Amino acid sequence: KSISVGSPVSLRALHAAAIHAGLDALRPGQLSVLGLEGNPGIGKTTAVIKWLQSSDEGFFFVYVSPRVGINDTVTADLTKEDAGQVLTRTLAITTNARLNDAARASSEEALRRDPAHRGSRVDSAVVVSGCTDLVVPRCSTLVLRQEQREDLERLHPGARFGKRSETDRQDRVYDKQTPGVLKVLAMQTRRLLDHNPQVDRVVLTAATQSYRTLEASRTTVEALSHLFHNRANTAPGRAERRRFAARFPIVVVMVDELTGDGAGAPFVDALARWLDQELLDLGPDGSPVRVALIISDASLVNETILDRYLSSGDEAPDKVLVSRSVGDVPFRLAANEVRVGGRARRALHVMANSFPASSLSIDYRVRLNRVLPATTPEGRTLAVRQAIAQQHHDMELENAVREVGRALAAGAEQVIFFAQNRRFLQDMRTMLLAGEGPSACSLRPLEVAVLDSSVPPAARKRLVAGPDAPHPGRRDRV
Repeated sequence: KSISVGSPVSLRALHAAAIHAGLDALRPGQLSVLGLEGNPGIGKTTAVIKWLQSSDEGFFFVYVSPRVGINDTVTADLTKEDAGQVLTRTLAITTNARLNDAARASSEEALRRDPAHRGSRVDSAVVVSGCTDLVVPRCSTLVLRQEQREDLERLHPGARFGKRSETDRQDRVYDKQTPGVLKVLAMQTRRLLDHNPQVDRVVLTAATQSYRTLEASRTTVEALSHLFHNRANTAPGRAERRRFAARFPIVVVMVDELTGDGAGAPFVDALARWLDQELLDLGPDGSPVRVALIISDASLVNETILDRYLSSGDEAPDKVLVSRSVGDVPFRLAANEVRVGGRARRALHVMANSFPASSLSIDYRVRLNRVLPATTPEGRTLAVRQAIAQQHHDMELENAVREVGRALAAGAEQVIFFAQNRRFLQDMRTMLLAGEGPSACSLRPLEVAVLDSSVPPAARKRLVAGPDAPHPGRRDRV
């Protein structure tokens, strides 16, 4: 990309131009890897979205991240209608395990009310946006718009487990069999594309947590093959994929916030293998489709760390990854080879640092807690380690509540506390509302909120929406 001499350019614009240049250079029949390691907020996902929006060609975009909220934002950005515009080419599809459970629960409830519904049993659901004149085929998967999704999840909180009585004194709890998230996405996308030939821009979003390892070294990523009617290693399958390439000449798969879930690195590896198998290895004539695999995470810092992370195996490394600094560089490009999907691939890395600093100061607050002697119900004195383990939770909880109270007493407008344990957050909220423990403050229910994976999407949206949103939420009052 060329920039005229003397004209000022922001770091964000330079970063976006580099990503666009990398995507412009995609070659038919080749998997191109882009590593995006710029700092948070520099616009990694935004740059990819804008490149797709500016293209006149059809595209197939798969976006995966560990946070469902980000997935919803990506869908909204790519299906946003300008004034007077009617979307007919673009279709966004997403689903998750919670939504599928709710759809099944709704179907089971309808069947209990009226046995005549037996012929219309539902086991899953997808949420679509864009494509205002969408033709929806009848099948076991519900197709919902966003407002219908919120109603379904609110009225039918599905359960993953069932229970049946075996004797007067014994019940058996079992896991309800439901189709996987990626399988539902792929199958319903194929049906919708079959019935809507005008659609040539597709956005699929899924959570990294949908990745699973199955028996016989298989993974859930292979369920994406349900996008096609025929297998890739057959003549009808190769012909079908060439028709797919004519409709979607650009395929972009982006795994964002790679380190946000332990399945990130295995997911990337499985996706690369799937892209080779299904879209690139189509015989001696080669493949006409241009494919980009985008790996994005600010915490991976540079090309060396990203390569080491991808090479760490099936689990996220439980160690600190270190590389030599290249100095005070606000923007940098690098090209190297990364091994992903069983092959060495050429990769372009785009790095930006808009948070320059000449020094780093870290303040630690150290607090000593007294562990009291404790005994077992039988009267035996607990060992010191056992006593610490027994009292550790209450001590941590009191310390956390005390820190919140200190911050509020010092005039903080808002306090955000991060913890890995969901129960811990709920216990903190209870103590803060009751004014219990070491905190001098007693807060009102609307002033304290827990944000974790158990919060339904509709409630999460209301919680994080700012004052300028179409439906302002509670974000700035918490």
